[in-house]
Amino acid sequence: MPYKVTRVPNEPIVVLEVSSPFDMITDLPAVFADIAKAKAGVASLTYCLYDVRNLQITFSDVVMGLAAHTKGEPGSVSDPTIRVILIGSDELLRLASEALKQEQYGQIALPMYATYDEAIAEARRLAAQNAG
Repeated sequence: MPYKVTRVPNEPIVVLEVSSPFDMITDLPAVFADIAKAKAGVASLTYCLYDVRNLQITFSDVVMGLAAHTKGEPGSVSDPTIRVILIGSDELLRLASEALKQEQYGQIALPMYATYDEAIAEARRLAAQNAG
């Protein structure tokens, strides 16, 4: 399986690890369902770390991913109960992150960090800020 979804114990944080080969059309619906399942029972906002450092994408993947993620599906970046933080440095992912800020994609901010440690520190900071 080209992805793995896990919940950080006792925290409102879910981690999605994605690697190639990943098919935006066939794999994304399952990813959304698994994220929604992993965050079940979290009463607060859930922070989802998308670790895409091992994912090689094309421009076509970006277009398909934007279309899928902006339909409001539970577990997607447009799910109002989730805040996504990207882990990676690929320029096409940066392009997707910037595109999501546009009105036609829902004006969704996706911060991007190069390492897992930076991303989880930000998720924990935001969760603490949201809780207090």
